[in-house]
Amino acid sequence: MRAARDDHPLRQTPLRQFDATNRALDQAGIRYGVIDLTGEAKAMDYVQSLGYRQVPVVVIEECRHRAGSQPGKIATLR
Repeated sequence: MRAARDDHPLRQTPLRQFDATNRALDQAGIRYGVIDLTGEAKAMDYVQSLGYRQVPVVVIEECRHRAGSQPGKIATLR
């Protein structure tokens, strides 16, 4: 799955915050793709280059991103 704006919550192993973010994206009708950081060294390096040390990370385009579960802000992505 790939969103029109490339919204990608990045993850490592199943987490409640990740699941909450995915549910909020689903409820908002936003298509997204998931990248599991466990086996993706390049993706992990990218997330760390953005300054993040926690997941989930949501990347919207190249210039907008955020970390942590913030389901209340998902609707603003539309």
